[in-house]
Amino acid sequence: MTRLFTSLRELRQDAVEAFVRTAILIDNEPLTEQSSDVVEGTILTAQSAAYRPGAVARLEPSAEDSVTSVKAQRPITNHPHQLSVRPVTNAFAGRRITCGFYFPSDEDADIVETAFSAAKHVDVTILDWQLRVGDTAPAKELIVRLLKDDQGAGGRLRLIVVYTGERPLNDQCTNLHNHLISQGFNQFRVVDEERGLHDRDVLIAFANKPTRGPQVEQVGPAARPIAWSELPQFVLEQFGNLAQGLLQAFSLKSIGAVRDDTHHLLSVFSEDLDGAYLAQRAGIGSPTDAEEMMVGLLASEFVTSIADREIGKEILGSESCIYAVKPRNNPEQVVVKEYNGGEKYKTIVNQPKGKSKFIQADDTSLQYLARIGLDSGALKLKANNIKHLKRQFFDSDAVAEAVLAKFARLTLFTRESDGVRKSGKDPIALTGGVIVRRETRGEDGSVTETYLLCMQPGCDAVRLSKPTAFPFCKTTVNDNCFDLVVHVNGVNIFLLVDRRPKNMSLIEFEVDLPTQVVKTEVNGKKRGFWTKGRTEFWEFVAELRPMEAQNFTSQLVGQFNRVALNGSEWLRLSGNNDER
Repeated sequence: MTRLFTSLRELRQDAVEAFVRTAILIDNEPLTEQSSDVVEGTILTAQSAAYRPGAVARLEPSAEDSVTSVKAQRPITNHPHQLSVRPVTNAFAGRRITCGFYFPSDEDADIVETAFSAAKHVDVTILDWQLRVGDTAPAKELIVRLLKDDQGAGGRLRLIVVYTGERPLNDQCTNLHNHLISQGFNQFRVVDEERGLHDRDVLIAFANKPTRGPQVEQVGPAARPIAWSELPQFVLEQFGNLAQGLLQAFSLKSIGAVRDDTHHLLSVFSEDLDGAYLAQRAGIGSPTDAEEMMVGLLASEFVTSIADREIGKEILGSESCIYAVKPRNNPEQVVVKEYNGGEKYKTIVNQPKGKSKFIQADDTSLQYLARIGLDSGALKLKANNIKHLKRQFFDSDAVAEAVLAKFARLTLFTRESDGVRKSGKDPIALTGGVIVRRETRGEDGSVTETYLLCMQPGCDAVRLSKPTAFPFCKTTVNDNCFDLVVHVNGVNIFLLVDRRPKNMSLIEFEVDLPTQVVKTEVNGKKRGFWTKGRTEFWEFVAELRPMEAQNFTSQLVGQFNRVALNGSEWLRLSGNNDER
């Protein structure tokens, strides 16, 4: 049964809990049952709050016990640095989160490297602020290592919880913020009463280990004590603060569904099917087609895991998507071309006498349209006014254009050289749907950019043994009328594809003989393809999704099928009408 949510936050938290499955807790002072008899057996009050390695902590037990002195690297205070392992382990297990531990010692020379290996791929990293007694340097270095590694991989959601006995927290947060700035990370904002640092994809939250004794601490910039049993809930809430969007919630819950089905999927592709795959590969003229078929089959199983749970309907459907609508402070009017007066849009169409009908793009109208869509049979808008309507879902027209272009690129491309889509580490083969560019300099120093769309069929882009000619459609940069949006040097470039066969070009490229394809090579800081004789270098820009590439191919083929007719010019012009 599809779940109904009452708010975007509730929807988001549900998705987070479906996604978060792994955590690593890194602390140099674990307390196990064997090591905590003295400090946890009675209520103890420290006589000194000094932090000095090798100091003696004088503890005051209950009245019936004698005074006890405990030799410790760090005095045991009302603000403990120790981590109580058992209740934390039990708490995470109760939330279906596998929590691993790394307990470094002061003698470990490779604390950061080991911690980095443990934390790199988990959903949540929880670490003590002092991974050596009195030393915050390893924790800072670990955080920087994780952030740099994420940058190199194209970015990822990263939650880091600093779980510490240090107070005040706002001072520790400021300390880390200054350190990150010194390392070139200037984009972090201070949030959560100066107890957190937030970037678009990263959240670093500070929290305190629970105090000993009966006192209750006030939550605020200086402190935020989180009980052992409440640590998983705190982690999930902070992850919810990191994953803000509707589409991120959809992605989180979908990935969670695939994770839940992982071992089932492994059983589906069992060993007894190996022979069938080998027979498929051996019996066809293009063995690599069998590889692509298996990739498609596995991806379809992922889709089934998501579809069977109706996650698309639950997160993105009409009852949930309305929570993400954020109208402008001053809603604008969107002019309506035709409205038949039916009941479907009666509540949102304004019909002033003697004036054009319009939609006031406020919260009610935008939510209504997001729920039921725009039926042109009942309510018709001109193309420019539809664009105007779409822009009303954003704070400003400038933001709208940037985000709509970003979304368009996501729907168009499997990979990009510049953008949020990862281009992949392996070489990319030149084939139909690949967009390339080249810069040429004129005698006057001016730079001309050329963008081409490769139209080579996939079967003609493999098993090559010599330099091979590839056909390309030319494109022109056109900000008003375009088919493609590419991202180059941090700027959106709008391209109109010339589908006329007479304007196509053929370019011969060098073939990589071991792989028998034309593949990308690195040239300076760019990656692209060399032409025959290595005379020209064409930079890789993006690769269209297969169906998008096929769509352009179909349009090109249609141009080859054009038939010249002598007929009524008036009739021809009457059919070429922008208002249709």
